[in-house]
Amino acid sequence: MAFRFRFRSRVSRPLIFTITVASLVLVTAVVYALLPASKSEPVAQALSTDIKLPQTKDPGLKLAAVRVDSPGGQPPLKFTTPTTKPSAARTDLAAPASPPTSPTAPMPAASARQTSPAAPVQLPGGPLAAPVAASTAEPKSLIEEADVKRRADDLLGARKLLVDALETKKLSAADHDDVLRRLSEINESVVFSNRKFISDPLAAAHVVKPGELMTKIAQQYDVTWKFIGRLNGISDPRKLQSGKTLKIVRGPFHAVVNKTDFTLDVYIGKPAEPGSVFVKRFRVGLGENDSTPTGVWNIDTKLENPRYYNPRSDGPRVIEPDDPKNPLGERWIALTGASGQAVGKTSYGIHGTIEPASIGQRKSMGCIRMLNEDIELVYDMLITGKSTVTVVD
Repeated sequence: MAFRFRFRSRVSRPLIFTITVASLVLVTAVVYALLPASKSEPVAQALSTDIKLPQTKDPGLKLAAVRVDSPGGQPPLKFTTPTTKPSAARTDLAAPASPPTSPTAPMPAASARQTSPAAPVQLPGGPLAAPVAASTAEPKSLIEEADVKRRADDLLGARKLLVDALETKKLSAADHDDVLRRLSEINESVVFSNRKFISDPLAAAHVVKPGELMTKIAQQYDVTWKFIGRLNGISDPRKLQSGKTLKIVRGPFHAVVNKTDFTLDVYIGKPAEPGSVFVKRFRVGLGENDSTPTGVWNIDTKLENPRYYNPRSDGPRVIEPDDPKNPLGERWIALTGASGQAVGKTSYGIHGTIEPASIGQRKSMGCIRMLNEDIELVYDMLITGKSTVTVVD
């Protein structure tokens, strides 16, 4: 009996040990399998195939993935603002501030979402143009800015702003007349003096070549030699010196007569066309009984110290030049009608007067009267065959 007991003991102990170890391993594996997932997994384990980083070729663009709090479940990821600004050309990387309400209706561009876009300005006779930009950051009217430039002796800049103000066609009648007055004052220096403005697009500095004549120079610039002489202090064209630099104002000049206001306005370039610039305003007298025809007139012959032929039966038939009774004064500009009521008409003209009190009234037989000193300047500005005079009501 004792022998059998010892044998059973030697057999059972290894078996018991083996079973015990196997049981412990099994229990450990089961317990480990039942434990919950750790809450401190690395950020890299949270990235799944459902989250894709945007593709970019810009090496300076970096997206930072950070964790944000979220109730329950795996914390989501949030992409922060790029640590380096992308280049301006990469507008495709900029996300909209809020998602579009419909896939077929994307958010408009920032420029299209402006609540009050600037309205374009209609230039006279020309295409739409962008509004004139203010010359300073401080909001000021064009007229006020022109005053600033004028005080700084920037006369060309002041003239440009005043011309722009006219082209808006938003000035009151009083402001319109005020702008013309300011332009007239500026042009006394820019146009009518011998002061040269190098950057003036309407002028030129002409160096006289050997043997060059003032009449030939005048033809190049569509002005009269008399006007060139007036600007440069030359009364006798034969005294023109080779090598002398002349101030030239490019023509041709044109005029507009307003019958309601009794005014004659002179422009460089055709009025109401892009690029035309107001030069100076004059007062005029017109035909009695509204006898001055409206329309466009061409400049025909021009005479100094004209002889007067009286078309009426009363008074002398002919009055000689320089006669104090000659109603034409010292200048006569013949007009030929080209359009409107003026078409085909002759025997009308612009002339001086021996009755200065008639300026601003309807006292002539249909012609346009001017003060003698005014007609002398206009006479030198308008050129035969190219200048026009437009008469409006």
